[in-house]
Amino acid sequence: MTTVKLSRRLRRCAWSLAVMLILVAGSHAQAQVSEGQWMGEIFGGNYGPGPDDVLDDESTFGLRAVTMISPKVALVGSISTVNFEDTVTDGLTTVNFDTDVLLVDFTAAYVIRPDKRVNIALGGGIGGSFSSTDATFTTPLVQGFFEDFDESSLTLNAAVGPVIHLTQRVYLKPLMRLRWFENRDDDETDLESTLAVGFKFGGGR
Repeated sequence: MTTVKLSRRLRRCAWSLAVMLILVAGSHAQAQVSEGQWMGEIFGGNYGPGPDDVLDDESTFGLRAVTMISPKVALVGSISTVNFEDTVTDGLTTVNFDTDVLLVDFTAAYVIRPDKRVNIALGGGIGGSFSSTDATFTTPLVQGFFEDFDESSLTLNAAVGPVIHLTQRVYLKPLMRLRWFENRDDDETDLESTLAVGFKFGGGR
């Protein structure tokens, strides 16, 4: 990864990290999460692809399911989607790409300060990326269309973010996730910054 690309990613993260630290520093209330409790999350945010010089950041949306297997350990499954559009011109030929990506992640998370209203979750795990690309090429004499260039990849991810308990049943979770793709030769990692609204189901034990 070049210095310029690293600098871009650090700038993207700076504000989110500052907010996390402020929230954690000001927290003294009791959290309300118990072993055996299930939670569901709806999230959206910014997706920064690894090839910064080729693809622009895009919006991402998804769902998560969380279960607490102990007061400090959670298992998380998530599914999300992101769309990329790109145009490449070579001489008199122009190619437009439209790619839909489906991301599936399975993560184990460790909760720091679980007795506080705002705590920190650190996690990592494995997943998969499934993409489908349509392409249109245009020349002065002809226009063509290709569809369904499918590709999949094993992924590994690491994530960190605060969990902010608003009420007995509702919480917020700003999260930063770094995702590595097995099938890439360079720019192997993407950075995802999201905000989730979470809902707690059941009282646990």
